[in-house]
Amino acid sequence: MNKDVIVNILGELKISPQKNTLLGTFLDTLNDSQNDADSEAGDPPSSVDKDAQKRVFDRLKRLQKIALSMPILKLGAEATTINEVNQAKVQGIERLIDLPDNVITALNSLGERVSISLQNINELKSLDIDELVQKFKLSSAPRGIEVSILALIISVSITILSFVAFKAKDLLHSQEAYWVFFIGGMISFISFNAVVVNLTKLIRYKSNKEKIFKEAGQRYIETLEQKHSELKQRTEQEAFHLQQREYSKASRIKTSEYAEEQASILTELNSSFPNAAS
Repeated sequence: MNKDVIVNILGELKISPQKNTLLGTFLDTLNDSQNDADSEAGDPPSSVDKDAQKRVFDRLKRLQKIALSMPILKLGAEATTINEVNQAKVQGIERLIDLPDNVITALNSLGERVSISLQNINELKSLDIDELVQKFKLSSAPRGIEVSILALIISVSITILSFVAFKAKDLLHSQEAYWVFFIGGMISFISFNAVVVNLTKLIRYKSNKEKIFKEAGQRYIETLEQKHSELKQRTEQEAFHLQQREYSKASRIKTSEYAEEQASILTELNSSFPNAAS
């Protein structure tokens, strides 16, 4: 067993060994062993047997672990911001504390919610633009050309039939004929204009279909990404409040347990020898 390693651990822990204690006798044994090894005098009888030496070394390593864990637990207990909670996680707070199963399940569920949302967006991004637009009906050809053509046919037909009827009755110059032709002509004009407008829209749509589909797909993905960003922010806030509360509670419990264990180990190491080694 390397004496320098033990001395370094004691220095880190700021422990000063006392004479006639288990720890003090342990160090004396290491000193005697080192001196005898240097003089090549063979193995001297140890004041502390091998099992006791191992036990002391294990206790010192345990104290070292507790000392390294205490600042992390303190950070977990006092964290008030997302950055502080994340810092505690990076330093390994989750390996030190014991969280209830329902809390772990809730945190995993929050993480899965964001992961599923992101996975869905990535899957949609991998689709062909035409497939994406058609799947979610993001764009369709202008409708109305059929209705406007039908209205034009009906209005022209009624006007022509009215002309034939009034002519047969020799009423082409009557006031009734005037208003029928006027209204029929206006409806026909409006219907014809609607046909031209709708036909222009349809031609323009077909000639720019690729561009229109691309823009529709991009807008849809951008909308999903915005919703994902909002979901992520809400989830992070929800997870933060849950972690802050549970990390603080679990960290304080573990700190208390470590403090008791630390005091127990120090009492054992500082107890008189050979009583402590028995």
